[in-house]
Amino acid sequence: MELRRSLETSPLLGLVTLAGRVVGQRWDEVTTRQHGMSAAGVSTLLMIAWGTGRSGVAEGTPGRARVAELANRLWVRPATVTGIIDTLVKAGYVRRERDPSDRRAVWVVLTQTGGARVDEIGSELTETFSPAVTVDPEHERIIREFLIALLITYRNRETFDESQRRRPGGRARGRSSEAVPET
Repeated sequence: MELRRSLETSPLLGLVTLAGRVVGQRWDEVTTRQHGMSAAGVSTLLMIAWGTGRSGVAEGTPGRARVAELANRLWVRPATVTGIIDTLVKAGYVRRERDPSDRRAVWVVLTQTGGARVDEIGSELTETFSPAVTVDPEHERIIREFLIALLITYRNRETFDESQRRRPGGRARGRSSEAVPET
């Protein structure tokens, strides 16, 4: 009860930060300790796999994505996603494929091994993060609006819209020039 009292008198942004940290620690525990993958690797793998199977920030094409699209959906820079994808390729969870209609474009495609891994991790994450507390729909709407306002306010556009910025020489960032074997 003493913990609850101290939390009730905490600043709201402090509670948001603390809740994010606690959920993040649990996410890390499930992904890293129980599955041997980085939290970033699991997040990226799930984004590729689920595509439009989930709505909101995760919306995309199920089973495949482009690097710039993943970076935007994960709220990181394309260079960050490229390193994560390299690790997922080495593990056999995804592969890179050239788009047959635009040879400059590269798709990151989920493999059968990756799909099995997603099923395994996804089930555990669903069980772990099932709501422990029932929230009144009206309260959920208010909380959701508050969190959306925070995200919109504090989202660093330069960081997350990197693909729209121009490099010296005029090339847009986020256009993959990484080597991809011919298939």
